[in-house]
Amino acid sequence: MPADKIEAGPGNPSVAASEKARARALAGQYGISLGQARELIAQHRNDQEILEQKAAKLKADRNAGKTD
Repeated sequence: MPADKIEAGPGNPSVAASEKARARALAGQYGISLGQARELIAQHRNDQEILEQKAAKLKADRNAGKTD
């Protein structure tokens, strides 16, 4: 099975840990929640360009709703 098709889970803790770190990094970089980051990763897996676009949109949408 190709490495990008390996699923995280109890049998593969290194992949699970890697995805947690990836979610934390995405959340921190774009100022989105950890849950939002995890959801994006679950939906778009290894498409970094799409992940970044979607995260940026979530951030922009959140910022658009703020009032100073």
